Amino acid sequence: MKERRMRPEQPLSLLHSFTFPPQRGARRAALVLALGVSLFALTGCFRSEADLQRENVRLREQLADCNDRLAAQESMLTDLRSQLETARALTDADRAALIAPKKLLLGRLTGGEDYDGRPGDDGVTAHFQLLDEVGDPIKVAGDVTIELFDLSSGGAPRRIGNCRYPAAEVRKKWVSTLLTYMFAIECPFEQPPQGSEITVRVTFLDYLTRNSLTAQTTVRLNEAG
Repeated sequence: MKERRMRPEQPLSLLHSFTFPPQRGARRAALVLALGVSLFALTGCFRSEADLQRENVRLREQLADCNDRLAAQESMLTDLRSQLETARALTDADRAALIAPKKLLLGRLTGGEDYDGRPGDDGVTAHFQLLDEVGDPIKVAGDVTIELFDLSSGGAPRRIGNCRYPAAEVRKKWVSTLLTYMFAIECPFEQPPQGSEITVRVTFLDYLTRNSLTAQTTVRLNEAG
């Protein structure tokens, strides 16, 4: 019996001749497609989780750095406060050796001021000097409060202005010319005065000694119209 040899092209013909049932082939194709989509989505989830972890680590490092900086600033602030308290804890001998203001003198230039360019004064500019124990004007650091009172009603004084300047701002108000050494500080009205005369009260709080100096005067205003 002769052995039958298969020609090379026959296996391909046999493969083409074998087909899956239509329903089973469609289901298998759908299953493969669904599996591919699931694997792609799962891979994306893994990538997103890794990105979130890296972002979380980065944010934690930034937070730790901010906390370290804040702790360093708080430590420095505490040290500065301690130094300030030490400087303010002066003995009587220390106070006697300091050149500190002993008197606040309001200058004759203190009076109503037009700040907006329209007729009538809008407030008062206080010109004052701080004098040492021998009467010489000196420039020292301190807080300034200016109060304006209207006494025209005849009753209790009505405060129409209250301006507070910290030491850092007061130092910018120093006026130094050939013959003048003084502070010039503005205080606008909070409400308009009823009369043409008001009382100006200036209080200076020495930054180092914490001594308070006060002076007041009456000034006449330029009325609108």
